[in-house]
Amino acid sequence: MHLPHGVQMADGSRGIHVLKILKSIYGQKQADRVWYNHLKEGLLRIAFTQLAIDECVFYVDKTMFLCYIDDGIFALTDQEDIDQAIKDLTNDDFYIEDKGDIEDYLGMTIEKLSDGRIRIAQLQIIQLIIDEVCILPGLKEKGSLASATRLLTRELDAPKFDGRFHYR
Repeated sequence: MHLPHGVQMADGSRGIHVLKILKSIYGQKQADRVWYNHLKEGLLRIAFTQLAIDECVFYVDKTMFLCYIDDGIFALTDQEDIDQAIKDLTNDDFYIEDKGDIEDYLGMTIEKLSDGRIRIAQLQIIQLIIDEVCILPGLKEKGSLASATRLLTRELDAPKFDGRFHYR
């Protein structure tokens, strides 16, 4: 890295000095992690607790905060609690844009139903799957399976299923 134009060293030489970067520069590989750590520290300072099973979920009382990279959602039943959490973070030098009630997030459509329930759907992904497998009437069938496709079969010598899924 070369010294930026306009930076002058006391001895006048520009080729023998090294600069130490004090903060991560946006766009570097670690920028997302640096931002997450900054956000986490801010949430912990205003009494949020990080969920043990998912490090992107924080809560305090009835207020929940979910984050994904640089997007976040406050979820709770009381608007005053959301306003207070936003105020606390803003006072802690965070810039927060309140976009109102959520309708779309990360490709999911979110709808609050009249009975208080919430419906979440990924209509675009569902439509892509329907188009790909041609399950609607009137769609042209896909050709035969690729010749490299191998059908899965049951392992006869595998242990019996114990009713639990070991996914982690």
